[in-house]
Amino acid sequence: MKHYASVFAQVFFCIFLSIWTIFSYLNAQDSQDDQEELRPKIIYLKATAFPQNETIYTGQEIKVSYEVSLFAGAHFIGASFEKIDTDKIELKNKNAQWKNVEQDKFQITYVFKIKQEYAVIPSLHAEALNIDGAYEESASVGEIAISALNLSTNPRYIGVLGTDFKILHYKSKTYDDSNNIVIFEFEIRSQNVRDMKLQNVKNQGFEEIKYNDDKARAIYYAVLPKVARELSFDYFDLELSRFESVQIPVIVSADSLNMQSDLRPKTTSTLFKFVFLGLGVVFFCGLFLWKKSKLALIIAAVLVGTIIYNFTLNSSEAVLKSGAHLSILPMNQSTIVRIIESDIPVEIMDSRQVIIDGNLVMFYKVLIGDSQIGWVRSEYVSKD
Repeated sequence: MKHYASVFAQVFFCIFLSIWTIFSYLNAQDSQDDQEELRPKIIYLKATAFPQNETIYTGQEIKVSYEVSLFAGAHFIGASFEKIDTDKIELKNKNAQWKNVEQDKFQITYVFKIKQEYAVIPSLHAEALNIDGAYEESASVGEIAISALNLSTNPRYIGVLGTDFKILHYKSKTYDDSNNIVIFEFEIRSQNVRDMKLQNVKNQGFEEIKYNDDKARAIYYAVLPKVARELSFDYFDLELSRFESVQIPVIVSADSLNMQSDLRPKTTSTLFKFVFLGLGVVFFCGLFLWKKSKLALIIAAVLVGTIIYNFTLNSSEAVLKSGAHLSILPMNQSTIVRIIESDIPVEIMDSRQVIIDGNLVMFYKVLIGDSQIGWVRSEYVSKD
């Protein structure tokens, strides 16, 4: 009997100890919950502006604004998004900063580019630290689903959303035996002009893009078959909510391709220089015959030598060295149409000095054979 009494006492003690442990744990949790309930709320986050009940298109940029409010003297730590699906949406201003608009209020506006028909702006989480640094608190705004219309079903659409599209200049010239090239300068108010792509045109691209406030000015080229009589395409006007058409006639000039100089004509002083030198020779020769002045004869001889030297120096025949890059326009990062594999004879048709990275660089426009024309750096051209 004593043995059973001892076992019973041990079992009873174990049960009592277990009940006491559970009770103590529950009391501790209740105490902790009570302490957290007593903590004042120190941060509140909300989305203040985002697209609602409006049509959005793929390629369009939208703005979403957020606001953080702090309480009880809390300090704002910062905020971050959950992982962004970059295949569907792009955060354009990753380095945007929160602005302290009031004593305890911060605001920020993020710009997102919508890349697919269905995209999600992920949840945003913000954190704050209480006034004495004892604890942190976070607040969140849930994800925002975006549904966009895909305009690429239009086979003429170039992927550009904008307004006030204007063709400023255009030129069509022979490119090679089978193709012509159209170069045009245009202006547009657009968010995504860099997305521009002509349908069914293999060789195309930007040669220059400049931004002025909300307007973009660009030079674009397209190589088209010789049978093409017009370059036409559509862009989407956001203000009018409709496609707008652009037509550029392909009228090939009889002269050789002059590229950018055709779009922005320049005057040359070469002719005037030789006329001036020739008049000088006539004047000083006449002065020698009239006054029998040896000095006049010497000056006339120097001018004749200058003319001969310039004619020799500016000979149109040259050799293009191996490794030269033949580009469409005389500028840095212009589209390369050919890399020269061995030295070949060329005809120099024009020259242009361009400032690249603060340095003055000379380009020559050269004719290879009787069809291909392009621009090369002067160090690859030998006039010897």
